Amino acid sequence: MGKDANVEGQVRVGQLILSGRVTGEVTAQRKVILHRTGNLNGNLSTPVLVMEEGAVIEGRITMQPAEKTE
Repeated sequence: MGKDANVEGQVRVGQLILSGRVTGEVTAQRKVILHRTGNLNGNLSTPVLVMEEGAVIEGRITMQPAEKTE
C-alpha cells in the first residue's frame, strides 16, 4: 500500500508492504514490511516483520512461524 493509502478494517494477505496507514487487524501469512512512512494502528499477526526506522505500530504483535506445506 502506497504512502497515501488509508485503509480501515480487517486485512488478510500473504505479504504486506506498507507505506501508508492501516487501522484495524492485520494478518499476513508470510511477511509484513513497514516502510518509514508506514503506520499500523491495530493488532498484527505475521511470522516475519521488517520495519524501517520511523515506522509506527500501535497494537499487539503476534509472531508465529508460518505453517509448512508438504
